[in-house]
Amino acid sequence: MTPTLNDQRGSVLIIAIIAMLILGILSFSFALLSKIELTTGVNYKIQAQAESLAEAGLERGRDAVRSAASETCGFTRWTDAAGSNGYGCGAGLAALLFNGVSLGPGTYSAVIDNDCSPLVPTAIQDAGCTGATPARDTNETAVVTAWATSSSGQGRARVRAVIGIDNPWKHVCSNSSQDNPPGYCNEPANRNGSPTITPADPNEYPGGPAAYDDLPRPQLGCSDIDPTVHGWTAAGCAAWVAYPGYLRQTYPYPAGATRLVVTGDRSVSNCDGGGLQYQGYFDCALTTPCDPAVFGNSICGGSVRKGCVKALPTPDTRAASNPSYYKLAPCGTDTGMVFRDADLNWNINYTPTNKGVLLYVMRGAATDIPAYTNIGHGIFQLQSNDLNGIVVIEGNGVADCNSNRDLNHKNGARIWTKQTMSWDGTNAYGNLYGYPLAYLIYDPVAAVANAPQPTANPLNPQNTCADMGSASGTEIHGLIYSGGHTQFNPVAVDGGVIAFEIQTQSSSAIYGYNTTFGNAAPPPGFPTGSGNQVILVRKSFLVCADYNADTGGGTSCR
Repeated sequence: MTPTLNDQRGSVLIIAIIAMLILGILSFSFALLSKIELTTGVNYKIQAQAESLAEAGLERGRDAVRSAASETCGFTRWTDAAGSNGYGCGAGLAALLFNGVSLGPGTYSAVIDNDCSPLVPTAIQDAGCTGATPARDTNETAVVTAWATSSSGQGRARVRAVIGIDNPWKHVCSNSSQDNPPGYCNEPANRNGSPTITPADPNEYPGGPAAYDDLPRPQLGCSDIDPTVHGWTAAGCAAWVAYPGYLRQTYPYPAGATRLVVTGDRSVSNCDGGGLQYQGYFDCALTTPCDPAVFGNSICGGSVRKGCVKALPTPDTRAASNPSYYKLAPCGTDTGMVFRDADLNWNINYTPTNKGVLLYVMRGAATDIPAYTNIGHGIFQLQSNDLNGIVVIEGNGVADCNSNRDLNHKNGARIWTKQTMSWDGTNAYGNLYGYPLAYLIYDPVAAVANAPQPTANPLNPQNTCADMGSASGTEIHGLIYSGGHTQFNPVAVDGGVIAFEIQTQSSSAIYGYNTTFGNAAPPPGFPTGSGNQVILVRKSFLVCADYNADTGGGTSCR
């Protein structure tokens, strides 16, 4: 049988056509994929630009309302412009902070609203949101909404954040000179130990409050009783009155050969007596007698160091009715609880629950002070004893945080600051001036002589150094303020600390927020609103790619 052979001619052509078809499809697919990827990349870039523009608008929006930190009504002038004047807040300002501002590849806008639902959850909205004036800010919190559009019109984004008026006094600790920004109270990675920290706001990012670019500064001024005690003259003080009737000055302090002390204002003066008003830490300490029967011979000397009181314009009646404890200015050596030309070692237990005391430890010799050349006394030490009161420490002017510290609070020492009556248990002075501060460590000589540094520059703290803690049982119940360095070893702080540098050196240190102290901010001696800043509350960003124009107020995200 003869086999049959199939003719396969033409199959190569078919295979070639199929291969070409496959290659064509692949080429088209690759080209299409490349175009899609290019388009996706461009779209992603445009959207990223829009989102970045929106966040830029958010930051500029916060800048536009920074003055709310000093407003009596918070954000009300913006959020309720129509009614703000009627509330006594001043003329209203536009809620639409800016609109269609050009920047790089697009434009951005921002508006501010009161923190009401649906902009924030109902559970945390302003209590006034359900009342007659829902746009009025009653909790120093608002919402800024920023939106942006790219130049092509294809990229659109909106970002929103809650903003608030915050204050370092209302936290456990705050410093403005950080080894590792953003400046937690205990540095990241346990660099300076790992203390237990309970911040004022448990929902704030871990480790403590946000870093502050600047810190509040105490008021400085002249003694209203006898300025010669701190090395100036009555004529010099009289010529320098910054505010009529108030011998005090808020930052920036006056330049020149002025030897000022930490004072305060009369709106919170509560050490009055003898029918007259007194103001501030220095004068309140000056008017308190140092009685060795109460405070010991080693502190007061062998006899009563009288409290020095006003002679002009009307004499303090206590000088005539109780001359054993009071004298009229000039003071001479009778400086009460103001300690000058010496360091102070508090070596007694003073713990009466209804009798607080205010101590003021000066820097150097009064006669040397006007030339700013004085280096010397001004150190306070509390070791193994208790104190119910407030201590103001100027320091000795020496830059040394090793062997020459200005405050030594160690070896189981304890201090309480309470809203108590005066040292003699009467109501003569009202409540103790300075509540709720336990320690105020500030060098007024450096503050004036070296202005604007070191106190204006958070990276250049004062030369003061406070060392607190060294043994179990060392406690501080109250707020701590320092213009310089603070070092924490084993210590329990029930209150908070503000300083230009905070070193937490021990893993057994404990810092607990106490609303009794923090909510009384700022303490006496600091300007009203001192330390207030408008901050963005972190982790509150919400990006919306689809939105209506919010020129009339924030709308819901879709």
